[in-house]
Amino acid sequence: MRLFHISVVLSLTTHRALCEPEETYKLLDFLTGDEIYSTQLPRVWREVDPWLAAQFPQLMGNSPAMARHIASLVTSIGGKTLSFSDPIITEWVASVCAAMGLPEMIPVYEMPDDMHLHIDNIEETKAMVGDNNVTVIEIPK
Repeated sequence: MRLFHISVVLSLTTHRALCEPEETYKLLDFLTGDEIYSTQLPRVWREVDPWLAAQFPQLMGNSPAMARHIASLVTSIGGKTLSFSDPIITEWVASVCAAMGLPEMIPVYEMPDDMHLHIDNIEETKAMVGDNNVTVIEIPK
C-alpha cells in the first residue's frame, strides 16, 4: 500500500489529465510493479481499470456520482485546453474531495502479479509498428 494524491488517482479512474504526467506514471509503475512507457499506456490502462474499480468504484468515470462531477468539470472548462495546474482543475479536484469525503492522500494497493503482463517496451513497440520502424539508441550511463 502506498499513499497517492487524490488528483493522481482521479487521473487514472476518470482518464483525465488532472495531475503532472510523471505522477500518473509513478502510480502506474507502483500498481504494476513495472516501468511503464507511453507506448504501453492503452494496454496498461485496460489492465489497471478493473483493479482500480475494485478499490474505488465511486471514483470511476462511469459511476453515477463521478459522472456528475465530470459533467460539471466539462462545463467549467467550456472547451478550453487547460493545464493540470489550472485553478479550474485544482478547484474541481478539491470539490470532488469535499463532496465525496475523500482525503487529499489516498491509499492505493498494488495489483497482483497475474493482473499485469510484463512486456519489454521495445518489443511491444516493434509488435505495434513493425521491427523496421523502430530504431533503438543506446545511451551510455
